Amino acid sequence: MANGSPAFERVVVIGAGVMGSGIAAHLANLGRQVSLLDIPPSSLTDDEQARGATLTDVDVRLRVVRSLWDRAKNARPPHFYLPDTANNVRLGNVEDHLDWVRDADWVVEAVLEKMDVKRDLYAKLDPLLKPDTLITTNTSGLRISELAEGRSESFRKRFVGTHFFNPPRYLKLLEIIPTPESDPSVVEQVVTASEDEWAKRVVVARDTPGFIANRIGMFCIVQAVHAALETGLTIEEVDALTGPLLGRPRTGTFRLHDLIGLDIVEDVAGNQYRRLTHDRYRDLLQLPEPMKRMLADGRLGNKSGQGFYKREGKAFLTLDLTTMSYREAIEPRIEGIADISKAPWGERLNRLLLRDDRAGEFLRKHLVTSLTYALYCTPEISDTLLGVDRVMRWGFGWELGPFEMVDAIGIKPFVDFVGAQGLSVPPLLAEVHDAGLTGFYHKERGETAYYDMPSKQMTILADDPRYVVLADLKAKTSPVFETKDTSLLDLGDNVLCLEFHTKMNALTPEMPHAVIEAVRRAEADRKALVLGNEGRGFSCGFDLRTFLDLMEAQNWTRMEQILRDLQAASKALRYSTAPTVAAIHGFSLGGGLELPMHCARIVAAPETSIGLPEVTVGVIPAAGGTTTMALRNPGLEQRLGAFKLVAKGEKSANADEARRMGYLEARDLTCYNADQLLFAAKQLVRQTCEPRRYEPIPGLGPQFRDAVSQWMDAESAAGNLLEHDLVMAQAVAAVMASDGEVLTEEEMLEREREQFLSVVQNKRSSDRTRHMLDTGKPLRN
Repeated sequence: MANGSPAFERVVVIGAGVMGSGIAAHLANLGRQVSLLDIPPSSLTDDEQARGATLTDVDVRLRVVRSLWDRAKNARPPHFYLPDTANNVRLGNVEDHLDWVRDADWVVEAVLEKMDVKRDLYAKLDPLLKPDTLITTNTSGLRISELAEGRSESFRKRFVGTHFFNPPRYLKLLEIIPTPESDPSVVEQVVTASEDEWAKRVVVARDTPGFIANRIGMFCIVQAVHAALETGLTIEEVDALTGPLLGRPRTGTFRLHDLIGLDIVEDVAGNQYRRLTHDRYRDLLQLPEPMKRMLADGRLGNKSGQGFYKREGKAFLTLDLTTMSYREAIEPRIEGIADISKAPWGERLNRLLLRDDRAGEFLRKHLVTSLTYALYCTPEISDTLLGVDRVMRWGFGWELGPFEMVDAIGIKPFVDFVGAQGLSVPPLLAEVHDAGLTGFYHKERGETAYYDMPSKQMTILADDPRYVVLADLKAKTSPVFETKDTSLLDLGDNVLCLEFHTKMNALTPEMPHAVIEAVRRAEADRKALVLGNEGRGFSCGFDLRTFLDLMEAQNWTRMEQILRDLQAASKALRYSTAPTVAAIHGFSLGGGLELPMHCARIVAAPETSIGLPEVTVGVIPAAGGTTTMALRNPGLEQRLGAFKLVAKGEKSANADEARRMGYLEARDLTCYNADQLLFAAKQLVRQTCEPRRYEPIPGLGPQFRDAVSQWMDAESAAGNLLEHDLVMAQAVAAVMASDGEVLTEEEMLEREREQFLSVVQNKRSSDRTRHMLDTGKPLRN
């Protein structure tokens, strides 16, 4: 979501390989005009020869780029929010269509990671570019200033490195690497556009081998293999120790190698080894012998079907690092890990490092060494330690960056661990230790101070209003009001925010009253109201355990009261005289969507699963969701489409798909930089937000019922609807149907409650609810 005309609207991406295609897809998702170029073929295929084609034929000359783009269109996970976005990208080749760069605002070079190939391309580009065209190279390790040598002064001023992470749609980090000749105003423009328009979080890195991400990240994963071999741990044990237990992704170490590809690891680590001749730890970048053997055998990881892991039929096999043969996977059994994983970070890390077993030995060799390395090289690769921590969190999915982990362990204990491993204390660590500081960071009342390397002092981190963190806000100011499940917070600028904070932000019986009170406060104080929160998702819907308990107790009176309260909360949002906006993210399902649907507008993070899947758990939407879907769709075909969505319990994979499905309306927005979601909601709610108003639904009479009946018969005959699916669908249809009369919203809400109470008294509904609670999966019955 951006204001005004987008920066760098016309983009030419050169190089349609994995990264180039991913970047092109990402920018196309964001609405940019993208052209994608690659080389033309140098020879004909057998099929082309058979049909008499020549190398001058247009179809032949576009074969390479089309083939690569087809692969991108079929990538998993998908590159596109909507598959047909791929059709908006113009395809060409670098011999016939290089002049397309004449009109480009931004040229993204993503060709082969070879210095001479890139520089030859720049020589061709230089005379074609507009004076204000941005030129960037996507590289993971080549020296940016060396790439620009020999180019015009204008070119060099507008040339910077951009290290995207793969896949660009999903990984938010973008390292930007200026050269000494890059125009600072251009760099500033790129940083701003990256954060506000390209859905990225930016770290500016120095032009050193591997920049920040690969300098530290590649060292960590290669060094972990060395430590595993030295301690004799199995692959499964290492992955168990280096995954979520350390605040890292579930891929751990060896699954991450397979995901990246051992050939890529060899290339990046080897490049750093060759260039970092001054690095005292460079020998740990050399691949261990088992990895060299795997490369020789073509066991590259996921891309070759086998690496450290291998799938054989239904079996998932693991490499034995001693015999180099595959065996059945062995569940790692490391005593006490489950208990330690629940401890706070400081206690957790210290308990792990103090273990008197092979797991403790491995973690001391790996974690202490890799953190020491990060502290050792930070002054060389980054202007701030903030940049290093952010790179590892945003790019590698770590929960804590290296400096944050050292702080959790404690400065003095970590110095002792470094000495016990026979390592030299990094100068940066020695500075902080000798100054008597308790850590590289200090947090108090929502403010963060960090150790500033140039001044050697703690410096307050300035707030960026684009990134609202509710936890920091609550540390600074008291809530307007607070309940067990909610907090009403003041965001400033006459904007309030109602935050949910239950498990998965599930709705509870008390929450509707908090919503109504938040609306009342906003109206009384002439303020705007945002529904927004933090965590994995906005809301998974109403707490199913509450409903199941009421079903089993047959307490229909209490259940009806909860429905009335939910509907009252929805109506309070819809008819509020205060502007209301919902900021949804992660998942916004069931009642967790019905409340936002009644706000004047919704701002959604792009990767939000959105829908009304109530029928899959034995109920129907009854917080106004079924009614709203009908009111939005007054025509026969429209309403039939809305009925099918609700009757099948369909949900979207992302926000753009939700808009196409009809869960979001044209007035609702997608904030593609999910970290700016609350800021975007705050900006939007301060504008004039006209409430959603729908006319009473016109009567469609037998037409709608006949269409529903025909669809149900067809779906049942095809085996898509089972017996209870039909019951649920009939309940949804009964709410949406209107036999000749014109139904008001109140009449439809009453039908919602009646049909909800009707279906939940069927045992098959409680079976569905219980199955979802027990297994996390829907039951078809």
